Amino acid sequence: ACAITASDSVLVALSGGADSTALLLSLLELKNEGRIGGLFAAHLNHGIRGESALHDERFCEALCARLGVPLQTETCDAPAYAKSTGKTLEQAARELRYAFLERARASFGANLIATAHHADDQAETVLLHLLRGCGTGGLGGMKPRSGNLVRPFLETQKDAILAYLTQRGETYCVDETNAQNTAARNRIRNELMPALRAINPSVTQALCK
Repeated sequence: ACAITASDSVLVALSGGADSTALLLSLLELKNEGRIGGLFAAHLNHGIRGESALHDERFCEALCARLGVPLQTETCDAPAYAKSTGKTLEQAARELRYAFLERARASFGANLIATAHHADDQAETVLLHLLRGCGTGGLGGMKPRSGNLVRPFLETQKDAILAYLTQRGETYCVDETNAQNTAARNRIRNELMPALRAINPSVTQALCK
């Protein structure tokens, strides 16, 4: 769906979590098969989670060293940026992250940035847009490709990603803030989606459709 070709050079947005770790591993398989031209990774420490974030950064460094994938890392202060701009912490972190990814893409000479958004993220996005009162455009959710940004996992569910990592015996980092329900997306993920699955076990597929 993303139409990545053998002439493309791809930068993976690597957090160290299950999704981006699986994305890096799967794209490395494509590179080894000659189906993409180059592979790089970039990891941003948002300055939010202290020692836990440093652990994730070290994990990404070790993973990329083991796989032979060039990695660029950077640290920013998302809380300070949020305060100075009046944005929410989530908005501030997102802006800083994508600006960093674009710089990393250019420095590596890659032409695509790949993020690990998957089908469950897509379902949450549709619900988030709906609850905010979007029009029909918002109900379209994320696209497999937007400019130089690609989302190869957008039709893949989280369970399949975790099964892939288990099959390979790979570890990954867990962001403890995902369990906190302060952000709207986390409440949708942790409270609303389980309630909807009780009504329709295939709610993720239904929302993505």
